[in-house]
Amino acid sequence: MQPNVRFTQLLLEHWKTALSFGLVSGGFCTLSHKQIPALLTGFAALWVFALPLQARPANTATNLSAETEVKATPVSSTEVSKAKALADVPTGQVIVSQPLALPTLGTQRTLRIYLPPGYGQSTRRYPVLYMHDGQNLFDAATSFADEWGVDETLDQLAQEGHPFIAVGIDHGNEARIHELKPFDHPKYGKGDGKAYLHDIINTVMPHINARYRTLAGPAHTWIAGSSLGGLMSHYAALHHSNVFGAAVIFSPAYWIAEPLFEETRAQSFAADQRLYFLMGGAEGEEMVAQFQRMQVIVQPQTATSRFVFVPDGEHREHFWRAQLPAALSWLLTTGERAD
Repeated sequence: MQPNVRFTQLLLEHWKTALSFGLVSGGFCTLSHKQIPALLTGFAALWVFALPLQARPANTATNLSAETEVKATPVSSTEVSKAKALADVPTGQVIVSQPLALPTLGTQRTLRIYLPPGYGQSTRRYPVLYMHDGQNLFDAATSFADEWGVDETLDQLAQEGHPFIAVGIDHGNEARIHELKPFDHPKYGKGDGKAYLHDIINTVMPHINARYRTLAGPAHTWIAGSSLGGLMSHYAALHHSNVFGAAVIFSPAYWIAEPLFEETRAQSFAADQRLYFLMGGAEGEEMVAQFQRMQVIVQPQTATSRFVFVPDGEHREHFWRAQLPAALSWLLTTGERAD
């Protein structure tokens, strides 16, 4: 609800200026008969929306109660019920680490670590979901365009009895196209994806396992990403099936990795790996065509893969956010059937 609060704050500032102009300089006297109704309407809006904000302490502006929300912006009873249900879901904790050295890449990256609700009050161990583009996962303020809402999704999964630890690995900004690409490309340069993946397995994972209560083994270690991150998740699961037992492969950028088609055909995924592929119809004809081409190769290799095509899906975070709960739920239930 922050945009509504900002609107009323701006409205308040605007009408404070108008009041000052009118009372101090006598500006109201210069208004025409056509302007006066608009001015009165503005005062009415000020009275209804802006003045109540002035009475609130500044630090409560973004913590409006459900009751206040309903008064300010009427919503249906269904929407209110959904909001209350969401508010009742226990929340996890996101920890932003100090940059971790990645020796193979010769750089360092911040990790964003999600711990499920109740982590600090238990001794249990948890499966781990490793994700690329950490800046885009938990916080809109650090994301490129919008956040995935991974913490909200995992809070809900924990409520349903499937708690996870999630580890977001920050991308390298201008280096991203190299780090998340496993092959060299004539136009887009060197591919450092193999070095990046080596650092995930040999540096990031031991770092996480030493500091948090994780479950070991591929059945409890997943990898996920979109676009170039989807491409790297495919590559990681294909070449390290002994590490990653499941992968979320959203909108994979196969167009920049032609050798991956032949590698997937020649090596194949493990028969028991769980793989969830997603593509949107609005992501471009080439993206869709390459996705379908890979589907023909992968589906005969494993019975635990799923290819999902959403006709109006766009190459954007809000699309991936909306699809993540279904992907994780499918992977979980497929794993339970396999067990």
